Amino acid sequence: MQSLQQQLREFVSGWGGRVLQCNAEDCAGTRRAWQRISTGAGSVCVHGLRYCFPQCFERELRKRFDRTQLARGARQHPAHRMPLGLLMLSRGRLTDSQLRHALEEQKLHPGRRIGECMQRLGYVSEPQVIAALATQWCCPVLKALPQRIVECGVPMSFLKNFHMLPVHFSVVARTLHLAFAGDVEYPALLAIEKVLDCKTEACLTTPSGLQAAFQRVDKQIACVEKEFEGARGAKEMTRITVSYAGRLGADDVRIAACGEIVWVKIDGSKEVINLVFNAMSARAA
Repeated sequence: MQSLQQQLREFVSGWGGRVLQCNAEDCAGTRRAWQRISTGAGSVCVHGLRYCFPQCFERELRKRFDRTQLARGARQHPAHRMPLGLLMLSRGRLTDSQLRHALEEQKLHPGRRIGECMQRLGYVSEPQVIAALATQWCCPVLKALPQRIVECGVPMSFLKNFHMLPVHFSVVARTLHLAFAGDVEYPALLAIEKVLDCKTEACLTTPSGLQAAFQRVDKQIACVEKEFEGARGAKEMTRITVSYAGRLGADDVRIAACGEIVWVKIDGSKEVINLVFNAMSARAA
């Protein structure tokens, strides 16, 4: 049976790296390890860099949340090489008069996309529109989505906000493949790469196929998440994250923002939880 002294030595050895190595430039970490352990101080990583908990950790979170507030705004989409209508026209999928009719229909219904207008008028089919979009976005088309989606750690609320579903994960290449039914949300893909530390690839599928898949997979996601609706300031997001990190005994926290969404992934000692701060939901209400 180990002596108390030996157990204490092993405990200090195991926590030494976590307690002493702080990446904060203004860390007042000159105290000895035992002093910090005795006061209950530990440390938590932020994107793999360790910070004293809670003071340095909280300051680092606040800096990162402040940056997400500055970057918050409308999602930017890259300009396509050729408008969808002209692309369909060049492929012989519709005539000049049909395209003009579809454009007039779009003016009457500004919320509708040109592809939807062409479909409603019966000029083109859903697969034909997706094939043209795939040419615009330089993406492959997935004709059928799997019955079960990949459990990848992305919260369902994040997937639904950006209308995408994970369809395959390559363990060897650490690449997550996600299906979209319209515009490819590249900022959302970058957020996933930042939080999950992997690569992403986009593909396209039909809107009806994606909608059916969402109805099917709601109960398949095992990812634990907490969604906070409405605009939250950097101070409040920091307070909430620090609280969850303390309760979970967090070892690493990762943050990514996309438009009006801020995603925080907390790796706890026994549980992983995702916090999704969604300012878009308040505007949509």
